[in-house]
Amino acid sequence: MNRDNIVIGGMDQLSTHLKNRFVQISAITESSDGTYFMLDFAPDTAKLNLLIKQMDAFIKGYIAVNGDPAQAYGFNVNCGRKLINNIWYNDPEFGHRIEMQINGRHQKLFVVDVMGGTGDYSVFNQDFEYLGEIYMFANEDEEDYGIFAEPDWSSPNKWRASTKLLKPYLKRIIELVNGSLKQGVELIPTV
Repeated sequence: MNRDNIVIGGMDQLSTHLKNRFVQISAITESSDGTYFMLDFAPDTAKLNLLIKQMDAFIKGYIAVNGDPAQAYGFNVNCGRKLINNIWYNDPEFGHRIEMQINGRHQKLFVVDVMGGTGDYSVFNQDFEYLGEIYMFANEDEEDYGIFAEPDWSSPNKWRASTKLLKPYLKRIIELVNGSLKQGVELIPTV
């Protein structure tokens, strides 16, 4: 991380720095304690994933210089009022980071329940490209059919993928998340 590009000014000034640096942000709402930010990008923003990647690098550096390492900071990322991603820093319980090959390319994946508590997990790669959703599937004869249940990462057969890209890799994704949970290793975006 190049600290020469990091603005010093305190967490209370982060919103201003984000608006000045990323002009595609149409609105920012910040919690009163400066730990949660709702960002809305203009609906016509091109290459949003690359912009989010740049913003992520800036925020990581900014928090490293100006933030409290014991404080979690959350960023709700929207585009034209559509929820795109939730990114948390310094929060060991948010999301799962795994690495694997997809289409012959080494990918660092972030598996996250973007909506929170729904049991549907969005899958993003290291370039913040959205690859699809994974979700638990219950048969109609199962006791918890139609009811949200805690994710069972130990049973790959209970999961489905929303895209053709993820379907061939679904079992491996579930196994890797389950393995990281068993080891107590949660690789999340941290500063």
